[in-house]
Amino acid sequence: MNIGIQQYRRGSRSARLLQVELEKIYPFGRVLRAKPDKARIKINWGSSRVIPNTLIYLNHPQKVKYAIDKRLTFEKLNGKVPVPPFTTDEEEAYNWVTENEWKLVARLKPNGAHGEGIKIIRSVDEFEEAPLYTRFFPRKKEYRVIICGNHIVAYMRKILKPELRERGEGHSEIRNSDRYVFVNLKPEAVQTRGALKEIAFATKEAMELDFCAIDVIKNLQNGQFYVLEVNTAFGLGENNARKMARAIVSLLGETKLKRVLETTKLNSGG
Repeated sequence: MNIGIQQYRRGSRSARLLQVELEKIYPFGRVLRAKPDKARIKINWGSSRVIPNTLIYLNHPQKVKYAIDKRLTFEKLNGKVPVPPFTTDEEEAYNWVTENEWKLVARLKPNGAHGEGIKIIRSVDEFEEAPLYTRFFPRKKEYRVIICGNHIVAYMRKILKPELRERGEGHSEIRNSDRYVFVNLKPEAVQTRGALKEIAFATKEAMELDFCAIDVIKNLQNGQFYVLEVNTAFGLGENNARKMARAIVSLLGETKLKRVLETTKLNSGG
């Protein structure tokens, strides 16, 4: 039975790498990316569109929509994993700035990616209307955990691009992909890995996803970890694409696939 990789946009490099690695190890059929509609098993790479006649969905589009919209993400996670204080109420956010003297992150585009639509509000003069506000925390470090089923695919840390560091440039308040990259977290960071693992499993369960990449900061002031974002389409290098493919095949499970194949064969009269 074929697998289709359903992309949120055509031409995703990570989806292509994942396809290449899955083709090496998936034993029950082809791996389709250009025409995922023709496959009964779908790996949903960040899309909220439901394709009918799908037997197995990894990351159902109805669940993915909660990760795409950051307002829905924070509402889903609130009380289950640590997230920064957030509000969709403009008056409440204004009071945070005037009374609490908090610095805020205004998310002008709640479904934006790569830092799109983010504005830092440092004072009343910079305040503006936005559909979502979160408290800005000075961050000590920022991490990403890739999780698939019961497997942690990668622990990563966000760093300033080496060429910028060599030029003597410092950190910025908005850490987007123009200036920052993820590198693997060292194995000896045992305590950090343990904390991130616990957060990753709790986040995946709260979001009801099969796989995701979770962005986490460590607050500079109190050392607390906070989830900032849950990604259902994320960057993969060759090594992590290979590990991701293995985790997906494991998640699908040979027994589960056999049941589907046997049911399909019986229904077709074969």
